[in-house]
Amino acid sequence: AKLRKIKEEGVHFHSHVDGRKIFMGPEESMNIQSNLASTIAMAFDECPSSTADRRYVQDSVDRTARWRPVLLLQEYLPACRLPSDTSVFPWEDAVRARLRSGT
Repeated sequence: AKLRKIKEEGVHFHSHVDGRKIFMGPEESMNIQSNLASTIAMAFDECPSSTADRRYVQDSVDRTARWRPVLLLQEYLPACRLPSDTSVFPWEDAVRARLRSGT
């Protein structure tokens, strides 16, 4: 966890290779996937540890929902030029269902 700091705007982290500081947020993630001509784009999100407490997981899911590409696509797709057949997958839907069920 010392390598990264998660904030509302994105994640600040240090490269494990050379230690340089890097920032990545939802827009940067979409731009990278666009540059790779992705046909399957992954949502920018945090995948919390399996040992994280319920509050942390809920906060993470909520943050992912705010970062959710469905909202970002409207703003960034023209700039990113993702192929029109690109599918975007957020992980938080499955986790949100589990949180609702109480498991």
